[in-house]
Amino acid sequence: MFIKRMLQITLIMAVLAASLAIPRSASAEGPCASIYIVQPGDWLTKIANYCGVSLSALYDANPGVAYQLYIYPGQALNIPGGGVLPVNPPPAPIIPQNNCATPFCQPFAIPPAPGAIAYHWYPSMVVTPNIDNHFFQATVSFGAPFTFQAKVRNNGDVPLQVIANLTTPVGWDLNANYNDCPAALHVGAVCTFSWVFTPHARGSVLLRVYARGFYTDPYGATQRVTGSPGFVVNVY
Repeated sequence: MFIKRMLQITLIMAVLAASLAIPRSASAEGPCASIYIVQPGDWLTKIANYCGVSLSALYDANPGVAYQLYIYPGQALNIPGGGVLPVNPPPAPIIPQNNCATPFCQPFAIPPAPGAIAYHWYPSMVVTPNIDNHFFQATVSFGAPFTFQAKVRNNGDVPLQVIANLTTPVGWDLNANYNDCPAALHVGAVCTFSWVFTPHARGSVLLRVYARGFYTDPYGATQRVTGSPGFVVNVY
């Protein structure tokens, strides 16, 4: 009888030890499992708050994420420990006001209402210079005005405030410059910067547009993407 009782006690202790050895996932205390799959519209602070973990703990559990400017839908993140306190997700980030000293700089516009567009925070833009639909290079006449354009397309998934600068070559006159870019260039949209020059010097000149697209990341910091394509103008 004593041996039977000892076997029963040993079996109970083994079962208890096995149950304690099973690692708990985050779902034991919060809504997230040990692995969270990034959804459209997510950002790291939102995920951390939703899963009830600190942002620093989320960084520690996902080495390398802290050095990236964005996450993407379908990405798998490790969730350490699970939720402790229920925290409401923060509101969707908006583009705040911004000041810069250029003639093209305008305040950021407020993007569509939360839920209208899912921002994955992958900023990108393409800058394409041209003269009369000639790309890479073109030939113009000495002393005759011509229009140089740079088309900017928002290829990312967050609105951009776009500005562009171009240095007037020596011996040229800048007659006018203008653009049709809105305060916030939305995803897939295109706007155009135009400069009207009159060249008074012959030869080949490299024009280089310096374009910048500003946006605000989910942490409230202003970031930018840039483009600086070159274009050869031959004056004869």
